[in-house]
Amino acid sequence: MEQEKAEYLGSRPTAEKAELQIFIVSDFTAETASSLVRAAIRQYEDGKIALRRFRYIDNVDKMRNVCIQAKEANAVIACTLVSGTMRGDLQRVAAESGVKIVELFGPLLE
Repeated sequence: MEQEKAEYLGSRPTAEKAELQIFIVSDFTAETASSLVRAAIRQYEDGKIALRRFRYIDNVDKMRNVCIQAKEANAVIACTLVSGTMRGDLQRVAAESGVKIVELFGPLLE
């Protein structure tokens, strides 16, 4: 699982001080999800939001790992998974973990 260093938007320098953490999850590079999330949060001038990208999430074990980290960080997951099966798996794992998920591709692909 490839995870990138967190990117912080706003004036606070650490994830611990961010008002919101968003984990961006993708089965490929996560560029699309990152662009969509950044466009949305630009609407809030100083939102103090931390973004962390998780790329190449292509199986349930990797999904569980991300959900565990999201739960510990009280983060929201925003994802772009192409496969309907993968989207369903992530929704199930996130629900089991008590993590909120925002599916960005599902409505367009179904």
